[in-house]
Order: sequence, then structure tokens, then C-alpha cells
Amino acid sequence: VTARDISENKGFASRIFKTNIYIENNPESVYNFVMKIPTSDCMNHVMDETMDKDNKDSIVMMQDGKLDEKLAQIHNVECDFYGIFKDIKGLPMARVMYTQKFLPQENRIGVIFMEDLSGKMDILGIFGSLNVHQIKTIVKHLAAFHAQLYNMEEKWKNRFPFKVIDEDFVIDDG
Repeated sequence: VTARDISENKGFASRIFKTNIYIENNPESVYNFVMKIPTSDCMNHVMDETMDKDNKDSIVMMQDGKLDEKLAQIHNVECDFYGIFKDIKGLPMARVMYTQKFLPQENRIGVIFMEDLSGKMDILGIFGSLNVHQIKTIVKHLAAFHAQLYNMEEKWKNRFPFKVIDEDFVIDDG
């Protein structure tokens, strides 16, 4: 088994590991996938790169261990999303093999095992921008996704009662 961190601080709430499993008696058999693990390390790096000390000190969510709770909410919503919407046709999404919810109060880390899309796509990163063609493609896929949501309301409605970005996850601009 090999695992290499490929996130390179492109996200803000998870580390992404390209993972390979080699079968000992069959060198031709290699299973490739991506392992996504929520962590505050990435968020701390982004804050160090983009904020001055006063702004970093004013982030409310960093107090009293709230960051792990917020990361757990974000990760667990993603797990629920994949569980509910994995079978939607035509939605460009990596195939998800396994999800485990992040439960910090039980010392249980979260993880998502998903298809490795290396070579099939690229990550724009936090500070990148989109061109007109990319925006139109995203809008087309979002419209198709919303059309399908309309026909499966019973699966998702009232499943996500909290806000991921809320009053505990803000920067106080004074």
C-alpha cells in the first residue's frame, strides 16, 4: 500500500491522498483510489497565506474546539451527499466507494474513499479563476442536477437542517 499527499494546500478542509494497493502475488493488479481526510491543517495554511494577524485572531470558530465540530459538519454533509446522490445519471462526480463520518467526540476520524481522477481532470485551487466556457459547463450541470432534485425531493428534503457557513464560521470585519 502506498499513499501520497496530493492536496498541496489546494483545499481548505481536507487532505487528499492518492492511494495504491498492490497485490503481492499479482503485480498486474493495482487498485488506485483517493482517500480524503478532513483536517484543520489546510485551513490554517490558507489563513496564514491570506490574512493578517488581526483577522486570524477574530475568527470565532477557532475558539473552544469549534473548528473540529465545523469540519465534522462539513465532512458529514459531504458523506450524506454522496450517499443520497451517487446514482444520479449525468452528474460529473467521482465514484465513491466508502464514507466514514467524522465524530470528534468519539475520536473517530472521517474518511472518504473515491475514484482517482488523476489525469482526467485538474484542480483549480482556492485562488484560481474560471473562464466563460467553464462557467457555462458548470451552469449546465447544475441545471441538470436541480432538475433531477425536483423528482427526488423525498430523499433529500429536510436532511440538511443546518448551515455549513453560519455565525460561528465567520470573519469579524469589525
